[in-house]
Amino acid sequence: MNDENVDPGQAAIFNDQPALVRTVRAFWRTNPFFILAITFLLGVLPFVFAVLASPVGSVVYYMPTETFDGDLCVLADVQNGHCVEKQVGYSFAINWWPVLVVLMPFSLFFAFSSVQQMQRVFRNMLAHGMFCASDWSAPSNESKVVPELKKMVRYMWITFSISGFVIFLLIAWTMFNDWYCVVHAPLTHGELLTHVTADKRPALCQNMAGQELDWSISAIFASNAGIALPTHSVVPSATVNWWFSAYVYFLMSIQLSLLMIYFCFVFSLAVTVFRLRHGSSNLRIVPNLKSADPLDRMGFENFEPVMQPCILVTILSFIMAFLMRLQNEYLRSNEPGNVFQFMFSGIDDLVSADGGLKNLGLLFDTGILGDPNSQIGGPAVIVVFALVSVVLAFLLRRTAIEARNQVQAAVSHPEKAAKVLALYRMERDEVLEKLTKVSVWPLGWPRLRQMLILAGFGIACFYFYKLAFVWIAIVLVRLLQGGLTGKSEG
Repeated sequence: MNDENVDPGQAAIFNDQPALVRTVRAFWRTNPFFILAITFLLGVLPFVFAVLASPVGSVVYYMPTETFDGDLCVLADVQNGHCVEKQVGYSFAINWWPVLVVLMPFSLFFAFSSVQQMQRVFRNMLAHGMFCASDWSAPSNESKVVPELKKMVRYMWITFSISGFVIFLLIAWTMFNDWYCVVHAPLTHGELLTHVTADKRPALCQNMAGQELDWSISAIFASNAGIALPTHSVVPSATVNWWFSAYVYFLMSIQLSLLMIYFCFVFSLAVTVFRLRHGSSNLRIVPNLKSADPLDRMGFENFEPVMQPCILVTILSFIMAFLMRLQNEYLRSNEPGNVFQFMFSGIDDLVSADGGLKNLGLLFDTGILGDPNSQIGGPAVIVVFALVSVVLAFLLRRTAIEARNQVQAAVSHPEKAAKVLALYRMERDEVLEKLTKVSVWPLGWPRLRQMLILAGFGIACFYFYKLAFVWIAIVLVRLLQGGLTGKSEG
């Protein structure tokens, strides 16, 4: 919505703000399609390089199993099952190139779209009489509605900015620490840090749980006496390996920071709505009883353009976290081949020839769960799911319920009834009839029950990773049936 076509008083709600608010808001008003295009381009470049121009995309090594009792794996050991061949090239790293090429660009597209819709939400709600003064008086030049709304917007953006800055520092430090210990230090020493004595390791890198044998340090495979390579295997030079790894880590850190900062926006919206509900301002939020919404949300459908992209961002974020979990599980397993084969390994133990489940207990396998990224990712998934669930299932829903109940009570109050009826310009019976039809769930899809089930199942799937295939299938079906077609269930 162009500010030139908006009432100057309403435009001031968003434009007449401190420099910090204007600067952060200007950044998040970047065209989402530009964000999608630039992040896709930056993500596809290393993938094309790894596949077409460098051996970093197709690194293979031999991994000993528990039955191996030799010094170094050879082809004969692989053939007799004492060693396995592991494909750990970038082109098989499902926690990297699919994230940078597809999942992250679309996540940021929806994130920027969601933030940008918040301004339109406030304008629409104000234009349709959903904000009034605490004494039930309608917005006017003399009322405090517009100044209070301006303060509320400022509070929300400052909360967003401060919490986002803290999250940026946290993500940047975490990613740098991971790159420094997992990539930089091994490439600099020329060997795995697990083979370096504690006194010679960098101070940041005393925890060896994150050390991985994959494309990120593949340059040292040929010179490391403890790593066996097939005779046909080629590894990149240390210089190419270092710069390639530094680029993708830097790209991931920036995009992951933006994604997590977006959830700070969700947090700031939650805090703002919470303050509004508890009377921290001189504003009231009331239903729009003249709304033409077919689901009878009476104005609260205005939150849908903000929160429905949030649901999509949450789903994509879970898939990214799950791919990281799956890749790290594969790197530490004794399963041969590549990660795609690992994904479907053991299917014959789970499913019978007629499609039935043979061993339900295998679905609840947590795997090794030994890497720091998965250990951090689990709580992060829980926090994100919980945050979105609380905002939707509690705050926005409770706000709609309380707004309806407050109007019902005010209409029946002898001193307040006149102002409420003047606010709506409707008869008392008509107001009460409309209020009985208010649907308090702000989204057409997913419905409340669907969202809570998906959130709980998603958290379980992160730990019992084989369940995730079921969860993802359900989400995709619901997305196609409900999110894209506009259909919903009661």
